[in-house]
Amino acid sequence: QAQRDPGPEHWLLPAVVAWVISIPLAQLPAGPLWVLGLAISGGLLVLILTAEYIAIDADDPRQPIAEAVLTALSFAAYLLLAIALRAGETRLYLILPALAITASVLSLRTWHLRLGGEWAWIEAGLVLVIVGQVAAALHYWPLSPLAYGLAVLGPAYAMTNLVTSVAQGATFRQALAGQLLMLAVIWGAAWWIS
Repeated sequence: QAQRDPGPEHWLLPAVVAWVISIPLAQLPAGPLWVLGLAISGGLLVLILTAEYIAIDADDPRQPIAEAVLTALSFAAYLLLAIALRAGETRLYLILPALAITASVLSLRTWHLRLGGEWAWIEAGLVLVIVGQVAAALHYWPLSPLAYGLAVLGPAYAMTNLVTSVAQGATFRQALAGQLLMLAVIWGAAWWIS
């Protein structure tokens, strides 16, 4: 079937990104910087909505680009969320569900895009648990907001790519080796920044 039915999954990323964008905007004082942030945020939302519109049609030649844009922007928004929550000195009982649930939803939507409309609920639950554990373990470490954001982003992104690689035919061993290397690079960058 070439045309996918537009369902509620096409509102997942726009809703999450709109929520993520609202956090740093709420922390900025009113002024020119806030207006610039609002303009950039609005542009990102328009880009995400356009990419979601393109992703509905499986025969659209722009669909692979739209999927890549959606994936990149969703994980960039996740990094922004982690940084904003850490910079705002959010308490653990608030930061933990925000980061774990958001990582799970973003991974679930990414798999739905990459795997031809399949939902990976069990894997999304695994992302929720692992990212929640990492976010909780690193909460009290003396990390800068950027280092904390990268440290939490690493497992979510690596697990998302691991499941995608295995589903697309790579052996588990090959997929795991590649994602462990990527995780080491991301965590190395977080350690270097901190």
